[in-house]
Amino acid sequence: MRAYYKTIITYQVLHEDPIPDDTCLGDIVEMCDSGPCVGNLKKWETKTVDGETMAKLLTEARSDPSFFDIDCNGRDLSDIEAMRATEPEDECPLCHNGTVEHCSREDGEWAICRGECGAAVPLEDDDD
Repeated sequence: MRAYYKTIITYQVLHEDPIPDDTCLGDIVEMCDSGPCVGNLKKWETKTVDGETMAKLLTEARSDPSFFDIDCNGRDLSDIEAMRATEPEDECPLCHNGTVEHCSREDGEWAICRGECGAAVPLEDDDD
């Protein structure tokens, strides 16, 4: 299973004149390194997050989950493609401890591991 990390950095900037709200982080660092401001790292906190949470965080950051090769539900794109390439009764390419069943559900055709991992992947893109 892949690990994803979220780091929150709190950096205090001391200055005499207001800093515009649209100032980019690189400019703030430059102002603290060689300009009219003093910077002070106050806090550095890193947390592990799951794929689903990372997908949401990437979207909130105006990026796309595919930046980390995951879909909007946090599923690894290479895992999805591996499951989509299976035939019924193939060994599960993810856990190697079960067979894959293809089944029809109300929301389309799915490849489902009937073994250890229980992965379920739509056989067609779900346009998320």
